[in-house]
Amino acid sequence: MKVLQIHNAYLEPGGEDGVVARERALLVARGHEVLPIEYQNPDSPRAQAQGLALSNWNPASSRRIKEVLEREAVDVTHVHNTWYTASPSAVSAAHRAAPVVATLHNYRRVCLNSYLYRDNAPCLDCVGRMPWKGVIRRCYRDSVGASVAIGLATSVNRVARTLDRSIDRFLVLSDFAAELTEQSGVSADRITRHDNFVPDPGPRLSDVTESATVLAIGRLSPEKGFVELVEAWNRGGPEGLRLMVVGDGVERERLEALAGPSVDIVGRKSAEDVSSLMRTSRALLFPSRWFEGQPLVLLEALAAGLPIVSSDHPPLREIIEGGSQHICEDGDWVSALGITAEESWLRTASQAARVRYETRYTPDVAGDRLEEIYRSVRG
Repeated sequence: MKVLQIHNAYLEPGGEDGVVARERALLVARGHEVLPIEYQNPDSPRAQAQGLALSNWNPASSRRIKEVLEREAVDVTHVHNTWYTASPSAVSAAHRAAPVVATLHNYRRVCLNSYLYRDNAPCLDCVGRMPWKGVIRRCYRDSVGASVAIGLATSVNRVARTLDRSIDRFLVLSDFAAELTEQSGVSADRITRHDNFVPDPGPRLSDVTESATVLAIGRLSPEKGFVELVEAWNRGGPEGLRLMVVGDGVERERLEALAGPSVDIVGRKSAEDVSSLMRTSRALLFPSRWFEGQPLVLLEALAAGLPIVSSDHPPLREIIEGGSQHICEDGDWVSALGITAEESWLRTASQAARVRYETRYTPDVAGDRLEEIYRSVRG
């Protein structure tokens, strides 16, 4: 098949950009032709304001798609992100030539900031209704103007069903996301679960019980919960074990100041180094305070046979359910940390994690599922 892939890249590259690139490479490896169309948001304040004004409908984005489709006949278009330079106009133009599927990597359809998170807590106030509470609360970058712009764009598109009429199938990363998408007005028969995937890192380099290192990996920002985790470790980290926090972000200096004698804040590591750490460490702690989409670090841990202790949010439960992993209930990380000292749990969870990965999150599983989705929308 020939697939047109549309993605509005982020100013700060993250997991979603990586998923798009990885999925493109997977399709090419399976013999498909992929035509990538990538949009970039401007980085200057003036250009950003102008771009946000066109976030509801950007004629230039539409023209770009039309020019490509005048030269190329495609079988299906796969849209990943349209915020904000691409805009719904790019999707509408693509839909005139072929069926369109769209992956909802985040919660922007039902939340101005896409996180379902404000005032240091999860928030569902705008789900199933117009996002005016988010505008009043300046939920997009704490900006009145930007929140108004995205609120108007969201409301106009929802009333006019601009995107809904141009997308044949919505792909979601969890049953939780499917429920929210249905509440936003999409019928259940147009929603399909499509998980992320990660490459196989190979076998573990050591038994989980041989290591004293417990990992925590991610962006060091408030919604990720690392401050609460480090404070809990300082109070109740198992004797003889060390917590290694891998990542960078706005809370790094605070975490370095908080770190006790058995906590190491090591900054950002290469993908190769992270993979090696996962295959030699004892467990992964995932203290995120927001709902998340489908974080790749959890899938990578499963692939590495690394036991997981995770926050209790529906999308996170869905990832590790059936894998003998552990949920930190009621945010009580001091109590949850003790399980990382239990060798019987570590061995069981390590084996079950790998089975969970092989069943659900491999490139082969994702490729088969994606091809089936494309065939189904083509009819």
